[in-house]
Amino acid sequence: MSYGNLATYDYNLLSGIHDHSIYFYGNIKYNELELKNNIRFYPIFRYSNFKQNILKLLSYSCTLFFLGIKILLVKPEIIHIQWFKFWMVDTLFLKILKIKGLKIVYTAHNVLPHDSGDKQYFRYKKYYNLVDSIIVHTEKTKEEIEKQFNVPSEKINIIPHGLLSLKADSSKINEIEKELFIKTRFDNKIVFSLLGVQSYYKGCDLVVKLWSEEEWLRNNDDYLLLIMGKNSNIDYSPLDSINNVYIKDSYISNEEFILALKHTNLLLMPYRKISQSGLLMTAINESVPFLVSSVGSLEEPLATFNVGWTIGEPNYENLKECFNKIIRNKNDLLKMKKDRSKWEKLQKNYSWSKSSLLTSNLYTSLFDNKK
Repeated sequence: MSYGNLATYDYNLLSGIHDHSIYFYGNIKYNELELKNNIRFYPIFRYSNFKQNILKLLSYSCTLFFLGIKILLVKPEIIHIQWFKFWMVDTLFLKILKIKGLKIVYTAHNVLPHDSGDKQYFRYKKYYNLVDSIIVHTEKTKEEIEKQFNVPSEKINIIPHGLLSLKADSSKINEIEKELFIKTRFDNKIVFSLLGVQSYYKGCDLVVKLWSEEEWLRNNDDYLLLIMGKNSNIDYSPLDSINNVYIKDSYISNEEFILALKHTNLLLMPYRKISQSGLLMTAINESVPFLVSSVGSLEEPLATFNVGWTIGEPNYENLKECFNKIIRNKNDLLKMKKDRSKWEKLQKNYSWSKSSLLTSNLYTSLFDNKK
């Protein structure tokens, strides 16, 4: 169902699988490069064309109905589900597949959806226990699913998330750069960035509090806080009268995203809850230093490579203390982005060929067990 940034994951993963014949049923907005010859792509999901949820639901339900018929005709050995959209419809679809004796793989990109509550917990508990195999990206995510949902360890497979490289038009980047420079004057400044959808689970409010309350940040012409992405209930009014802040409250294009990363000295990710971050994978690919919390597996790249900072538990005092340390040693920050050998070594750790091979091996093992 993925398109936009999420399509990059599917493309990179599937492009490295050569030992299986794959039918890929995707979104009509899927805009990645052509897949390999062993992968037949069918753009069938159209729900993203509608704004109203009821129309999305109707479109999605109809698509799953026809997909179910197609599955019964093709009779695949394994179904791999990356995402689900509407709980009731998806669970019914999954149960029908199980009745037909199909092996189901599900990729848990996060333990639970962002900003989810008790209802989602019970829904995912049911889903996790219905599927035959779960793919996670880190050891920590595996442990959380085992403990929280009572899922057998042997059912969960760790397959690392590769780095994300976004498609972008270089000519558009140059145009946007000229416009953004006029608005921000970010040259010769140390740029701290919050990128993507702005929300509570990402700890964006902690950054607002820090920047609005700390005099040494808000009145310093050497620094710029760059906030780009659709705001989801974060109060940015405390930043209204502060000159060294630029806010763009809207969904941003790949070109805007890449441009923001290009000028970012430190990407701020004081997340309260997450398992694995696509934003972090993009930052590593673009050699952008980052500040993270200890939730999920965000600290993992820092275990062997000094390419950023961790605040530990995501709270205001830890963020403030870490920022003080960074500012006191700002030359280290400025040098960090330019250390090519360090970034290249880190980037090799996140190989798509490894992820594809492990996924292919999982398909093979499930097929062999079915015989």
